[in-house]
Amino acid sequence: MHTSFFRAAGSCRRILGLGCGLLFAGCGSLPIGAGWRLAAWLFLALATTTATPVDAGEMAPENAQGSEGADAPYLETIEVVAPQVERTSTVTLIDQELMHAQNHYVAYDVLKYQPGLHSVQRTGFVGSGLSRLTLRGLGADGPAGLVVLVDGRPDASVSFAHPTPSALHLANIRSIEVIHGPSPVLFGAGLAGVVNIVSARPSQGASGFFRQSFGRFDTSESSAALAYGNEQGYLRLSGSHRETDGSLPELAAEVKSLKFQSAYRLTDRWELAFTAGWNEDAFGVFGNFFVPGPFTDPRTEGLDLTQTTFDLTATGRYSNAVTSIMLWSDDLEPRSQVLDTGEERADVDELGIKAKTEWSFSERTTLTAGFDLLKAETANSPVLPPFGGPGLSIPRERVGESLREYGLYGFLTHELSSRLEVQGGLRIIHHSEYGTESAEELGLVWRLEGGAEAAVPVFRLRYTRGYQSPTLQQLFGVFRAGVQGPANPDLGPERLRQFEAGVTWGGPRWSLDLVAFRQKGKDLISRPSPPPPPPPDIQNSIDFSNSGLEARLRFNPVEGLTLHAGVAALDIDLRDRFVRAPELTLDLTASYKASLRRTGDLALHLTGRYADGGTDVVNGQVVDLDSYVAFDLHARLDLTDHVGAFVSLDNLTDEDYELVVDIPVQPRTLSAGFVLKF
Repeated sequence: MHTSFFRAAGSCRRILGLGCGLLFAGCGSLPIGAGWRLAAWLFLALATTTATPVDAGEMAPENAQGSEGADAPYLETIEVVAPQVERTSTVTLIDQELMHAQNHYVAYDVLKYQPGLHSVQRTGFVGSGLSRLTLRGLGADGPAGLVVLVDGRPDASVSFAHPTPSALHLANIRSIEVIHGPSPVLFGAGLAGVVNIVSARPSQGASGFFRQSFGRFDTSESSAALAYGNEQGYLRLSGSHRETDGSLPELAAEVKSLKFQSAYRLTDRWELAFTAGWNEDAFGVFGNFFVPGPFTDPRTEGLDLTQTTFDLTATGRYSNAVTSIMLWSDDLEPRSQVLDTGEERADVDELGIKAKTEWSFSERTTLTAGFDLLKAETANSPVLPPFGGPGLSIPRERVGESLREYGLYGFLTHELSSRLEVQGGLRIIHHSEYGTESAEELGLVWRLEGGAEAAVPVFRLRYTRGYQSPTLQQLFGVFRAGVQGPANPDLGPERLRQFEAGVTWGGPRWSLDLVAFRQKGKDLISRPSPPPPPPPDIQNSIDFSNSGLEARLRFNPVEGLTLHAGVAALDIDLRDRFVRAPELTLDLTASYKASLRRTGDLALHLTGRYADGGTDVVNGQVVDLDSYVAFDLHARLDLTDHVGAFVSLDNLTDEDYELVVDIPVQPRTLSAGFVLKF
């Protein structure tokens, strides 16, 4: 841990030095037209510093929440999440109340029974190790295609092929927003969608909590936080430890994390925020375990992945504009037992800058413009000479590769009338390996009279052209550790066009959201069959067309009881490519809250899913997965404002189903625990 932390501290120092270097290098590498646009946007962003500062009282949120739901009435820099009736994209939103009811620890746990989403478990914990989240069938195979943002910092998925969300325990999270499908203008590369995780802010004064649970298979899960806040800012230190023996020895896992967060109001205009995080996943591997990227050696029995992150963000607010600038670093260190004792697989470093300004020109028009700069590199990657064998005695050559990506974008929201709104934008990307690419979005929101309150239908249309940049592994074959892996430095981006049409309709006690979509993919990266000798043996070689339907219904029949039902149906073109994603899911959630006169507040939460039509690929053959019905039951009792207890019973109905062939899910599991708060 100490070595990883201090090495990443060096990364943090480097981002300050490399920030200006990346900026000027980015402008120099961009095409002439793109460089002029970037310069113009920078000039406009700087020009907003002459605007009149907003009063400090106007910057406070109305109902910001802190750890375990405490109020935080001071400066809030994180934007408020818009309701579905104001969007053109389809969004799943998990708020703090729902997370509180489910007794889960990490972000992916609360997403597994949401229409259009599917969580693929590979180890004893749902959210640990290499769990994968698929959206509309995309994400289970190859690079995840997800843009994962934690308070604006992108998680390292460009280089590493999948995000690492295990350290994101829910006690300190305010909301999780999932955008279905690509959203490239504002968020960048990614075909599957966007997972936007927003931290909660602690209350004023000293606060903290300790949370502990115990369960079947010697499972122990702990998390804790200490925080102090005042009108000028806050400090928070949090951590977690999760450990299980698993239902099988190969499913044992251990997950540890530490996170420091702080924010300070420099002036009435500006706030500075700093975050440092460390987490480590250690877990067993067996059977049909294959993740494209670093862990393809067939002798792998266990993996250890350490991640260290830093980010520094300055946010300023003005009468008509909000500007933010972030410097960030993400360091990954994967290790494997198949190598010499303690030998590293590789070191993966990502350094970046994110800057944007949002102008509100009027009540009808908002423009967001910004730029992103990314440098990703790997060092100490052990590979063999071409056609070398896997023997441990063969000397390994240590190689290092890098890539750079620069993007600049503009996104406009304009109300043409009280009933019609248009949203759209353009992003220009320059990649050090494949050159210049563009991505665009266009959407319409049409409200019938009174539709802003969703009392009558609100219709939406959206067109998106997204992209996925090739990873370091796909370009250069790094991380292979004794196996000469597929690589092609001439690869271009994968592309996806998505069309969707939806309607949101509701009243005081109910709401319905229905959406139909079609995806047309082009140039997906794949290994031809049979691979042509000699390498490169992967190419931009797959085109596809998928379509689907998603529906979500919320109903409050009586006070305290909320019912959610959902359906997602997929018509998938290539089942050997879009694996581990069911073609049909039916989801049901029931939440009940009651205030008990003598014992406190009680919350009951039942979630379940019927899934059918999933497939996997084993030895090149498509294998059908059995349908299943799974339900989880969670109960929580808040005895006082400071003491609570909870119990969870997971997988009530089916102990034999598989999400990955030969890797059974965790069988029926009982766990219980307590929460102490001050």
